[in-house]
Amino acid sequence: MALIFLIALSQMQTLYFRNNFGDLEFEAVVSMTTIPTRSAHPWVAANIKNMLLTTPNNLSFFLNIPRRSKAGEEYIIHAGILELQSARFHLNRDCIDEGPATKILPTLRSSKIKDSQTIIVLDDDIIYYPSTFSILMEAVRKQPDAVHAMCSPVILGYQGFAFKKRTLLGLISLDHPTECEYVDDDILDYHVRNVLRIPIKATSRGPWFCSFDKKQSETSTPTSEWPELQFHTDRRSLQKKCVQTLRDTYK
Repeated sequence: MALIFLIALSQMQTLYFRNNFGDLEFEAVVSMTTIPTRSAHPWVAANIKNMLLTTPNNLSFFLNIPRRSKAGEEYIIHAGILELQSARFHLNRDCIDEGPATKILPTLRSSKIKDSQTIIVLDDDIIYYPSTFSILMEAVRKQPDAVHAMCSPVILGYQGFAFKKRTLLGLISLDHPTECEYVDDDILDYHVRNVLRIPIKATSRGPWFCSFDKKQSETSTPTSEWPELQFHTDRRSLQKKCVQTLRDTYK
């Protein structure tokens, strides 16, 4: 039912986006990426459009989609995503597949994003509360020299985090050891804390799903049609190996 609603909403509002958002001064940019099985699916287009409809007009979206994945698979983009392109929504194809870090690194490199702008990093397959965007933007306004994370003072991409672009430009030269291939949140968190030495603040403490509608996200997403990326079963062991490798690298 939720999927039908989102798709209907997507079809009804296309003309609205084309006609009502001209040249705006955007305070913040939402940075995301996706995977080949999701980029071709109407649900992701509908979810992004719903975010556009329910967030402030001084917020734009930057979706990084490479031409091909690391495995050589071509990204097919659903027509609904292409139709969203406007002043508030930029589809960035000028990037390569860097794994989950593709949701942040190409945005940091882009000259289209000013160093003074706020970047909000989110996942494309989660239904976030509209308040999440406002909470993160306000947190960065009050303390622009920190990274602000939802729910806990830890960088977890699916929960959402935000920062001024200039604050994390040092991530562009991010060293990404093979031991950290499946734990991108851990490598980002480590670099921010221990290499760049930027504080990470919790903007809204609560359960791990405090930033999004857990029930809707679990029940409406067609996960059977887009299998999740296959993670190593022993994630905790990988996290330890990743962190130890980073410690050895930055002694």
